[in-house]
Amino acid sequence: MELNGFSYEQRDKQKKIVQLLVIIASVVVIVSCFMPFYTVSLLGFSKSVRYIDGDGVISIILAIAAIILVWVKLYKITLVPAAINLIMILYDISSASSASEGLGSLAVGGVIAILGSIAVAAGGVMAIIWKLKKD
Repeated sequence: MELNGFSYEQRDKQKKIVQLLVIIASVVVIVSCFMPFYTVSLLGFSKSVRYIDGDGVISIILAIAAIILVWVKLYKITLVPAAINLIMILYDISSASSASEGLGSLAVGGVIAILGSIAVAAGGVMAIIWKLKKD
């Protein structure tokens, strides 16, 4: 059966894609908070910082919020915690870069956190686009 050019099966498939994307990407963001986020090197010594030691707790809360929103089928609202999380991570990277005065670099946890946040936001954007197409 079709409604406005979309079959029920197609809409269910799209919702499952958004759910999987958001849940997997949110778990990736949570895991990245426990990995080295930023590394500073000077005279052969290096020190890594995990994101959980800073704003990582907030990042984890926002990732869990995205999972809960997708779980209760509020797909479009998922974009809000994802965008906040992405902006916060980018700001923290910028602050760490400024504080290290060019002696530091983004570590694997920082890269994964950015990519995970972008993927969660992509799930929210996909939900909005599919909703607009449906209407």
